[in-house]
Amino acid sequence: MNTITNKEKPFLNAPESIQFSDIFKIDDIQRLQDLFSDVTGVASLITYPDGNAITKPSNFCRLCKDIIRKTEKGAENCRKSDKVIGDDSTSFVTLQPFLISGLMDAGVRITVHGKYLANWLIGQVRNEETDVKQMIQFADDIGANREEFMAALGEVPVMSAGQFSKVTQLLFVYVNELSEKGYNIWQLKTEIAERERATQLLQESEESFSATLNSIGDAVLSTDKDGIVVNINPKAAFLCGWLKEDAIGKTLSEVFKIVNSDTREVIADPVKKVLETRQILGHANHTILISRGKTEYQITISAAPIKNKNGEITGVVLVFSDVSEKYQMAKELVESERSKSVLLSNLPGIAYRCRFDRDWTMEFVSQGFNGLTGY
Repeated sequence: MNTITNKEKPFLNAPESIQFSDIFKIDDIQRLQDLFSDVTGVASLITYPDGNAITKPSNFCRLCKDIIRKTEKGAENCRKSDKVIGDDSTSFVTLQPFLISGLMDAGVRITVHGKYLANWLIGQVRNEETDVKQMIQFADDIGANREEFMAALGEVPVMSAGQFSKVTQLLFVYVNELSEKGYNIWQLKTEIAERERATQLLQESEESFSATLNSIGDAVLSTDKDGIVVNINPKAAFLCGWLKEDAIGKTLSEVFKIVNSDTREVIADPVKKVLETRQILGHANHTILISRGKTEYQITISAAPIKNKNGEITGVVLVFSDVSEKYQMAKELVESERSKSVLLSNLPGIAYRCRFDRDWTMEFVSQGFNGLTGY
């Protein structure tokens, strides 16, 4: 019994979960097996390590198919011979020619990057030196009809041991190349599937982020580290007076124009301040946003750095809110209080407000109270 192994180069181990069907399509490997048998004239079959068939037999002779395998003992012998290839060898491919029932058979162990997947079996040929007595003895041992057995034996292709050895060498190279290419294709498909999954997750994340960004009530605008607008939600686009597609790619100073509400002086670019300080900055009061259409909004604004996983600042996000109505209400309240104070200060007599209790506790009195009461 000869053993031929391939140890030319080391391979990274394949995942333990990898299966034969992950590397080879059964229909494709069946066609290749049929072609190999047609070209070389040998029978061929691929089995799992336990001897169970993966493919359908190719070019099986009548002796094996209809006589030996039809008997219980013959079928058991065939299963054992199919499995004998799957020893505990750790080589990439192992080839073991052996002789059974007077016929020459061989098998190549299909191992993909350290994972033993299958056996490729070939044979069912005989040479000129077949021992007829041994054949008759084997027929009797398995319970086959002698005459039928010997007639079918005469139909078995004749091949010299040297020629059969060359065929097994060819199979060895053939399996080696198929396994390597199959594994490379499997790796490529796995990488593509992983990338597609990552792309899908990224797309879902971006869609979720976009939906959230578009749904919140605050205006949100982000820039890169050079102050170029890279994203703007609908609320921010409305307040700035820009369409989203027009605003993206513009500088922040073009899209987001803010001034001090008291002095009307232009407020320094918040992106530059964030990049300089690396801190969150805010303008709570006295900030006016002037839209593209010259509409003015009183706003509160905060600006924060955007950092990558390495802590490097890649941009700035601005969050601002229109507080014009609140600002106007506060302004009107102050003016109302001032007007009331002026009115009461010039009112002759006394104006007061007290509690409805036993002591009539005073809560408010006008300035005229002192002149009349001395208090």
